[in-house]
Amino acid sequence: MKISVLLSVALQALTNQRATAFQTLHRKTHRRQHSSSDLFQSFQSVAARSIPPDSAKQDILTGGRTAQDWRKATTGDRPTLSKTIPSGQKQLPVHIRIAKGICEESLPWLISLSLPIAASLALQNSIPLMSHIGVELIFFFYCTDKLFRKLNIPLTPEPLINREWSDVARHVWASQDDTASRRNYVMGWFYDAPFDRLRSEDALSYLAWARYGLPLESGLLSDEEITSLCDFDLPLLLDNVNGGLSLLNRQPGEEPLPCMRFNCEPLRYRHKSLLFYAVTHGANLILQRQLQKKGYVYVPAKNSGKDLSYWYRLPSKDTVSEKKSNEVNPLVFIHGVGGLGFCSGLIEDIRVATQDDNVPIVLIDLPHVSLRFYDEIPLIKSQTKAISSILDDVTSNAGGDISLSKATLVGHSFGTAVMSWLVQDAPEKIGGCVFLDPICFQLHLKTILFNFHLQRVDEKIQSNKKWDNPFSIGSLINLAGTEMHTNYAMLRQFSWATNSLWPEDLTKNSIHSKIILSGRDEIVPVKEVEALFENSSSFLHTHTFDGASHGDLFMDEDMRAETLDKILDVMKASREARQCQPLKLTSSF
Repeated sequence: MKISVLLSVALQALTNQRATAFQTLHRKTHRRQHSSSDLFQSFQSVAARSIPPDSAKQDILTGGRTAQDWRKATTGDRPTLSKTIPSGQKQLPVHIRIAKGICEESLPWLISLSLPIAASLALQNSIPLMSHIGVELIFFFYCTDKLFRKLNIPLTPEPLINREWSDVARHVWASQDDTASRRNYVMGWFYDAPFDRLRSEDALSYLAWARYGLPLESGLLSDEEITSLCDFDLPLLLDNVNGGLSLLNRQPGEEPLPCMRFNCEPLRYRHKSLLFYAVTHGANLILQRQLQKKGYVYVPAKNSGKDLSYWYRLPSKDTVSEKKSNEVNPLVFIHGVGGLGFCSGLIEDIRVATQDDNVPIVLIDLPHVSLRFYDEIPLIKSQTKAISSILDDVTSNAGGDISLSKATLVGHSFGTAVMSWLVQDAPEKIGGCVFLDPICFQLHLKTILFNFHLQRVDEKIQSNKKWDNPFSIGSLINLAGTEMHTNYAMLRQFSWATNSLWPEDLTKNSIHSKIILSGRDEIVPVKEVEALFENSSSFLHTHTFDGASHGDLFMDEDMRAETLDKILDVMKASREARQCQPLKLTSSF
């Protein structure tokens, strides 16, 4: 009884606080069809139809705390939900999802079971097999406990880096050429539902999530945030997708459109065997030995919550001439999902190609996306600060002048998001960028996250599709895409607006860049990225490997050689641009 009374009071206060915001929207957009009372009723319907009944309401709103309490939680000023919200995706039936997962990921399990089965047969005793099963069960329960204690808790996006939300919104809408493409972008987040099914409540709910990472019905948005949604975001959406006209309200009994809100939904993952992690950690140890033999030095993170581990290799003293000694421009490689081992061929090609130049090589280690049992992920600002500090240390160790140093960044897939943060936060330290299969462009589209995480159980896509052979490349990709810690990084710690990069971010900082794409990329929206750079500056270039899939450029020698040439081209162009700069300054006096 007390809970229902408290809920009634809370909802009444909530709706009263929002009434002013919707009235303001009506005054500023009088040409739209709905009155302020209609918009107010829209907001009421969002709250009334989206929050579960009875005592669960208060939990889903604030977990028993006030919104202010949540803003002071472990995420700092980032508000968060206490529970996940249901996914609106139409997925394959549970029994089919389980069978599909077992089939596609059976290889490591079969290998894992083969040894204890062989031991049991040889000894004619079931103890080896039963002991193995017992250990795997203990590991399963440990992972499940870890999931519910930490990994499954919803998180909201980190703050933008040196940009305003209005700039993000401007870039998003400008990247779409016409009304049809803008509608496709919006409706993509509603699982490609027809545009005529979009209601004003759905639009507001999506905008609240896109901007703040929270459902509108969560009760965690402040008055200022709601007002800004109504005064800025909603009118902008209506101008771009509906000619400035308001959308219809939901009719009685009409359900909300299912919407993709990956940071608030239950974490997607498939449990892995102990052997899987033994292999990935073992492969990392082997890689460490190989890098040490090549002259790399490993520097572990001093504080895993703030710092990053990395490898570095200084140029040989014999190759450092007196003329170049003050100009040291490191090359920084940032890997994607799978780890440095996946990129080892290209990394070695870079080392050989630059060994006679004054180029230190830095390899950033991101264990949280390296398929290792690791979940410590520093905040974005901590990561950019750490990499800036790494660049200064390596430049100093190589005898260079920090003030003159300009690094060339090379990143693949997830690593390009880290490159995006650095371009936004420390552009003065960057001379050039090479983006390989980048996921930092056109991130406002649902394509990247849907293709990497959600499509494998989507009923519409998978119903008539053959399951991947457990020995195929597709199943190996699934092993990476369904790993628990990788999904935590991509679905909980993934701030789409902060990760997004635009051509303007590169041109205004005179950062020479090449964007290398794979024509048949299963994750990246290749055509849309190509279109984004069509009319860009002369020092931004795209190149597409026709017929290649995501990551193929590391496996094919010809593509790898061409990629290396483009990396060297960017390094040369960046260096020549800096050499010309003093001449321009001198001539102006």
